[in-house]
Amino acid sequence: MQDDTRPRLKPLLWGAFFILLGGGLLVQRFVGFDTADIWDFWPAIFLVIGTAHLFERRPGAAATMFAFGFWFFAVTFGWFGLTYRNSWPLALIAIGIGAVIRAISNEESSSHLRRHMRREARRAAREAVDHVNTGAIDDRREEPR
Repeated sequence: MQDDTRPRLKPLLWGAFFILLGGGLLVQRFVGFDTADIWDFWPAIFLVIGTAHLFERRPGAAATMFAFGFWFFAVTFGWFGLTYRNSWPLALIAIGIGAVIRAISNEESSSHLRRHMRREARRAAREAVDHVNTGAIDDRREEPR
C-alpha cells in the first residue's frame, strides 16, 4: 500500500519536465533563442521516462529508455557520425539491454502486475462471499439500542 503522505514520483517528474520545457520555450520567446536549438533536446523525454522507471524500481525499463535517449541524442547531434540510417541496430541493442536487465533483476512488467492485482482482488472477493455464505461472517447487523 502506498503511503498517502509521500508525493507520487511519476507525476512529479512529468510536472517538472513540463515546467522546464514551458519555461525554456517562454525564455526562448522573450529572449530570442533559436527555436531549433531547444528542439534539438527532444530526446530528453526518454531520460525523464527512464528516471521515472528508476524511481518505480524498474531498472530494465529505465535502461531501455536511457539507451534510446542517448541513441537519439547521438543521432540528433551527429556524435560518432551516427545517423538513423547507419545506427538503427542500436535500437535492437537498447531493447536487448532492457530485456537482459529485466531478467536479471526479476522485474515484472506493469501489465503483469495489473493482472496479478486483478487476480488477487477476485480471490479476496470470492473468500469474502464464501465467509458470508458459510456463516463465518454474520452479515446481519445489530440494531442500535
